[in-house]
Amino acid sequence: MSEASPGRDNSEVTAAVQGQDAAKDSDAPEIKQVQTSGQSAAVPNSIEVDVRFFARQEHGAPYTATVEYEVSDGVAVLADVSSGASFADEIRAVLKATDEVYRHPAVGEVNGIEELKTTARSKIAVKA
Repeated sequence: MSEASPGRDNSEVTAAVQGQDAAKDSDAPEIKQVQTSGQSAAVPNSIEVDVRFFARQEHGAPYTATVEYEVSDGVAVLADVSSGASFADEIRAVLKATDEVYRHPAVGEVNGIEELKTTARSKIAVKA
């Protein structure tokens, strides 16, 4: 993948939440639903991915994070994450959703992940 597509290398953010992931193995996210909107499913203007997390003690029941991407000329850009969950879970949802968006035939690259990494780094630095 080219330099213009920084979203593909998610290892740094993944490593940042790796300690939490060990405790969340039973809460591994999975894709619940993918919706597209636009001219057709083959040429979407946006892609919305619902990522489901299974129950944990803090939540008591499964919950879903919705990750939205805007699509133009084969480039999907991370637009929004809504979940009401922790920032770490939102990162996990974005990483899972981004992998799914890459599978869409109309998408050649995904952008916006670098900004999420920057936010994650700053939050981690504040805690350190």
